Amino acid sequence: MKQLKKNDALDSPRVLVSHFYPQHIPKFVEDEKCKIVYVYRNPKDTALSMHSFMKRLNVEGMKGYKGTWEHFFELFTTKPGHYNTWFEHVKSWLDFKKKHPDVPILMVSFEDMKKDLRSCVQKMAEHLGTKQDTDFLDEVTNKCQFSVMSKAKTSNTKETALTKDDSNPFYRKGEVGDWKNWLTVAQDETFDAVIEKNMTDIDLEVKYTL
Repeated sequence: MKQLKKNDALDSPRVLVSHFYPQHIPKFVEDEKCKIVYVYRNPKDTALSMHSFMKRLNVEGMKGYKGTWEHFFELFTTKPGHYNTWFEHVKSWLDFKKKHPDVPILMVSFEDMKKDLRSCVQKMAEHLGTKQDTDFLDEVTNKCQFSVMSKAKTSNTKETALTKDDSNPFYRKGEVGDWKNWLTVAQDETFDAVIEKNMTDIDLEVKYTL
């Protein structure tokens, strides 16, 4: 409730971050045609990032988690986790986008941002209707580089307090394709089978390498 009150007190236009499914967002988002940017990442790197995040957390319900990558991999590929599966979450927003074409939604991949962040910043600026002069977009691009953001966040006491070692749990490597250094051949084949089975109705380009 405290966070909701803080959000309500923010001046318009507001920028809010959420992991919600479409059915959980406030009705006014649809009614007022709020602009949405949906950022997604390939499921293999997402699994690695989530495993690292969970192992570093030191909050109620997650203290002392010591699950191995092998165990986490099995859970990620066979059972719903936080916010259910990667496939369910992505598909729910794609379905929402199709059912509500008048709600402006921009789908942006982590991989595209790593490949050409400047172009992605340009697209988001156009989508959100913000100022688009070259100097401003260049500044945004520079400040959104992974190396810059992770360094800036290192001293954020609110976020470092979430972990056992005072590190920031929201930043690991920020790379594309690191799954190759973790997945065994058997795990990769299993993951590919899961992806093939669940991507049938997901009309979205997903990149696993650059």
